Amino acid sequence: MPSKSYGIDEARDYEIQRERIELGRCIGEGQFGDVHQGVYVTPENPAMAVAIKTCKNCTSDSIREKFLQEALTMRQFDHPHIVKLIGVITENPVWIIMELCTQGELRSFLQVRKYSLDLASLILYAYQLSTALAYLESKRFVHRDIAARNVLVSSTDCVKLGDFGLSRYMEDSTYYKASKGKLPIKWMAPESINFRRFTSASDVWMFGVCMWEILMHGIKPFQGVKNNDVIGRIENGERLPMPPNCPPTLYSLMTKCWAYDPSRRPRFTELKAQLNTILEEEKLQQEERIRMESRRQVTVSWDSGGSDEAPPKPSRPGYPSPRSSEGFYPSPQHMIQPNHYQKPDVRLSRGSIDREDGSLQGPASNQHIYQPVGKPDHAAPPKKPPRPGAPSHLGSLASLNSPVDSYNEGVKPWRIQPQEISPPPTANLDRSNDKVYENVTGLVKAVIEMSSKIQPAPPEEYVPMVKEVGLALRTLLATVDETILVLPASTHREIEMAQKLLNSDLAELINKMKLAQQYVMTSLQQEYKKQMLTAAHALAVDAKNLLDVIDQARLKSLGQSRPH
Repeated sequence: MPSKSYGIDEARDYEIQRERIELGRCIGEGQFGDVHQGVYVTPENPAMAVAIKTCKNCTSDSIREKFLQEALTMRQFDHPHIVKLIGVITENPVWIIMELCTQGELRSFLQVRKYSLDLASLILYAYQLSTALAYLESKRFVHRDIAARNVLVSSTDCVKLGDFGLSRYMEDSTYYKASKGKLPIKWMAPESINFRRFTSASDVWMFGVCMWEILMHGIKPFQGVKNNDVIGRIENGERLPMPPNCPPTLYSLMTKCWAYDPSRRPRFTELKAQLNTILEEEKLQQEERIRMESRRQVTVSWDSGGSDEAPPKPSRPGYPSPRSSEGFYPSPQHMIQPNHYQKPDVRLSRGSIDREDGSLQGPASNQHIYQPVGKPDHAAPPKKPPRPGAPSHLGSLASLNSPVDSYNEGVKPWRIQPQEISPPPTANLDRSNDKVYENVTGLVKAVIEMSSKIQPAPPEEYVPMVKEVGLALRTLLATVDETILVLPASTHREIEMAQKLLNSDLAELINKMKLAQQYVMTSLQQEYKKQMLTAAHALAVDAKNLLDVIDQARLKSLGQSRPH
């Protein structure tokens, strides 16, 4: 078992010869001195890239021992996501030699790669750190300085926990009490700020802040707040807000890390398991978005019979299905591969879906299914003008979220403004006894009805409202199953894919409804209500797309039946 304090003699077990080290350029600055890149020459590896920590004022044994404390801590660890100690040089100038992480510290890496890193990569980094911290927890170590600045990037898919200068072994006690010194207040748990008390639970709090930094691409917590004011805000119940594009399930995990009572925070083993689940779901989500986009391109690639083909419609985010819920789904044969996790999309890309060939009739004005009502003195951003000859229908959805500008900006109150629906513009076909057209309009009206009632409704009323939408979709798909029999076989695949897309949209609506019920009376409830409306709007838009596909099939059938 490790001892509570370390001596210089113990460090000599890792002593290496200075002549084997080639000191290179300075790549950073540590608590005691500069950090250099270098090369460690060994018979096995004549050019091992290393990082070298130097000590500027290691003239006394006490300072030298404090400097070497980090090396003596690191030598006890062997984990793929913890920076590895290579060796030490205990004679002046004293050096600590570690493995080199070529991409530098995580915080600057996130800032530089802000627009190229996807969500799965950010969650991967959080998961990898949780495995390292679960390992430290099992060895009874507290890190005390978990922050993005102390995480190093080995490669674009591998990060490592570093800087163990504040780490301590807890021996038989359950906590470590720090002496006075410089501490990272804005990352620290309230009991650490108030009483200098550090435990695995206080490390969990800091890890929650570190996850927030990662999802915010390296922005520091509590920007513009003085250190002395942080504890007051925390004790008043304020917490860092949900980052833009952060899955609510991940933010919920962060808030659990920030429980004021240390005993209510999860352990790192639990965090590791939950982050792994969120990561795997996000990977599946990425794959599903690619597949859905591919399906969508097929759905909108109309057979124009040799005429100029219209440009593709705007893309929409994919909405994979959650696990089956009996009583909601209209027709199992139309279902696609289920998946029960959806990343929230704060930048809704699904605006008006329009047809651009001359066969469509445009409405007199653009109709909105629903629109969040904001402050009247804030004008909405200008929208792109429609392409010539391109009518709008089924309306557009205003942005549901805005990026976080300050640390204490939470979920703001919002309302929906339902507007009267008009029949969707369609091809110039006879609509008398057109059951598909009637059922598409009926489905859109059911979505409008739900959208107008969802905000004031209690959670127990969500199910009947969503069931009404599900029944309307079931009726529509049953009608399509009858109609498809008289349409050309070459058009069946597009119609079936459009049907599957609708089922996927309904599955997403059900998933968001369940989450809104699950997180009732929390700050996430309004977020999930908004996502319910997003999924409902997607359903209405895709119902109109299905009608467009069937109309094209009908026109093709009419063309084939005419005599040459």
